[in-house]
Amino acid sequence: MITDMSGPIRDLTMIVTQTRDLAMSAVAIRDIEPGQEITISYIPLGMPTIHRKQALGNWGFNCTCDLCTAPPETREISDERRERLVEIYYAMQDETTNYDTLVELSRELVQLARDERLLARAPEYYQSLMRIFYSFGDQETAWKYGRMSLKLAEILSDPEGEFVSGIRRDLDGIDGFFREG
Repeated sequence: MITDMSGPIRDLTMIVTQTRDLAMSAVAIRDIEPGQEITISYIPLGMPTIHRKQALGNWGFNCTCDLCTAPPETREISDERRERLVEIYYAMQDETTNYDTLVELSRELVQLARDERLLARAPEYYQSLMRIFYSFGDQETAWKYGRMSLKLAEILSDPEGEFVSGIRRDLDGIDGFFREG
């Protein structure tokens, strides 16, 4: 039962999605051992320590996940990576960013997301990369990231929801470009 789940952040075991009929579902993003506690995150993934603590304070509890209770050096390294993810995201949106820099930033973004175990955010990251590469005229790379986004989004969220539908529309537009070309 979803109401019986608890909430560590780092070792997110389940993602909760809401479907059009308001039913809740949970999807495992890693193997679950028999008897292992099933957890969800109450806040957006990828936040640095200070922001997590502030957001969780609104829920009235102090998180005891592996990351929140890690030694200060470990949290600092994680915070630096998470802050870098935000910097990269905005740099990629900047109209003055050239294509070669975009390629480097996209690789760094994907690696940092992996390092931080932010699988649940991957569909969003890949969708952004799809749109950015498309805006640069690189339909092939846009298609690659779009397919990756769709594949994960169909698993991690409502396959009939607006997010997945938006990715499909974007891919249809890119596919139309290939058919015309």
